[in-house]
Amino acid sequence: MKNYWSCGIDEVEGWLSQGIEEPLTEVDRFQREAGILGSVMEIGVHQGKFFIPLALLKRPEEYALGIDLFEDQGKNIDGSGKGDFGAVSANLEKYVQERSRVELLRRDSLSLTPLDKVEFLKEYGPFRIVSIDGGHTPFHTVNDLLFVQDILQSGGIVILDDYYNLHWPGVHEGVARFFLQNTPKIRIFCYTQNKLFLTDLSHYRRYFTLFQKLFSSKENFKKVRMWDSEAVVY
Repeated sequence: MKNYWSCGIDEVEGWLSQGIEEPLTEVDRFQREAGILGSVMEIGVHQGKFFIPLALLKRPEEYALGIDLFEDQGKNIDGSGKGDFGAVSANLEKYVQERSRVELLRRDSLSLTPLDKVEFLKEYGPFRIVSIDGGHTPFHTVNDLLFVQDILQSGGIVILDDYYNLHWPGVHEGVARFFLQNTPKIRIFCYTQNKLFLTDLSHYRRYFTLFQKLFSSKENFKKVRMWDSEAVVY
């Protein structure tokens, strides 16, 4: 893992802040200590810049699943990233030594159905960490949040990219639609490194308290309210 954060993150094409290592590590530590098991997944892997550290967190009995359009770019309606199956595979080979149960799925997340939720749970079990970084339209954002909240392990987290990115306002709009037009099963507990962190209602307070304690000394740390939840931002 350290080898990737020290050099690999700069070698793999994509957009990811080095600062994401600390909160991601804390989530994994907390889940291990709490006995929270589950696979890891990313929707929208591009060339694997964030999927690689997720795969490195995978335990032997868990899966790491990457979902992307890859070469089917005709469905990439907003041009958010450009998945490259060959590049992702090569990057995984370079940085992830244990690649059993690491799978890449060519799929448009808008095509995922309720039946797919059943099939995913049957094949991979519930997921403890899910990154959403696929299509950046409001429709993709709502769709992906609704899908992953139903396959999330109790105590699992969702990490949504580009919530405050001025170049991708569809993500912000999508989150608003998700909370205003649905009955969410997940709540926001943190925003940092261009990513929004959410978890299920039962574990929200534990994650919020953990992040507040660990990161209160960070520059620009603040407690705010986001969609009826207290959240840590820094």
